[in-house]
Amino acid sequence: KALKVNPNDTATRDQLSELANESVANSKSEENIISSDTLKKKRLAELGRPLEEMDAEFEKSEKLFNDALEEVTGKNKEEKEANTNFVLVRSIISPLAENGHAKSQRRLARLYGAGFGISQNVKEAVRWTRLAAEGGDVEAQMKMALFYEKGVQNPEVGITRDLTESFKWYRLAAEQ
Repeated sequence: KALKVNPNDTATRDQLSELANESVANSKSEENIISSDTLKKKRLAELGRPLEEMDAEFEKSEKLFNDALEEVTGKNKEEKEANTNFVLVRSIISPLAENGHAKSQRRLARLYGAGFGISQNVKEAVRWTRLAAEGGDVEAQMKMALFYEKGVQNPEVGITRDLTESFKWYRLAAEQ
């Protein structure tokens, strides 16, 4: 059940509390809410390689990513897109993301969202965030919750403010 809220107002605690109470009361009959255990099982079944191996590769990209973040502070759009560390990070994580590695999907979403090492593309950022969230990544689930709590101000994305959907993602993240 979606709450009718003025899109210019922020959600109040009472509204979110009401939504949470309704959701908990109806959770047994809600087939559209996927449990975090189901997401984890789905993720492990879909990975083309052992998760530990993919995690190790992802960790190699973390230092490059953090170094690149420091380098682009205060830089313009073109300098962010051309940063070679971000380009290298993307070359490491893209195959992992395509293989279903949720952390890499979340990182790729951030690269697209900020235009780091690639042209900024909000639609791709949301797509990769959703894949990571569906793969059980808590940070991506929180991001999806925020997307739905506030709505994404980009007509190509198609995410309007929806507190029910927002709560679904917050709940999935909290279960972990």
